[in-house]
Amino acid sequence: MAFIKTVDPQGAEGIVKQEYEKGIHRSGRVFNILKIMSLSPAALKESMRMYLAIMYGESELSRAQREMLATVVSQVNHCYYELKPTGTTSGMKSKMSKRLAT
Repeated sequence: MAFIKTVDPQGAEGIVKQEYEKGIHRSGRVFNILKIMSLSPAALKESMRMYLAIMYGESELSRAQREMLATVVSQVNHCYYELKPTGTTSGMKSKMSKRLAT
């Protein structure tokens, strides 16, 4: 397995600390996708800005539809996409995974 150095949440400072705190506020923890970008604070900040615009910004797609798309894309890419109670149907990942498996 590959090893990528990251900034631990307890040792985070500046932009990284701010983005980690926002992540904890959104989902209760710091996901690895945030940690993986921690050595490039500017990339972390801009990636999160883009993510928030895509998932929460104005769109013809509902929030649930965006979560479903993210789940399907992650499934196709063999990535784990964990949904948290963010105003969408809890358990959507397991429901989508069952549908994709058939």
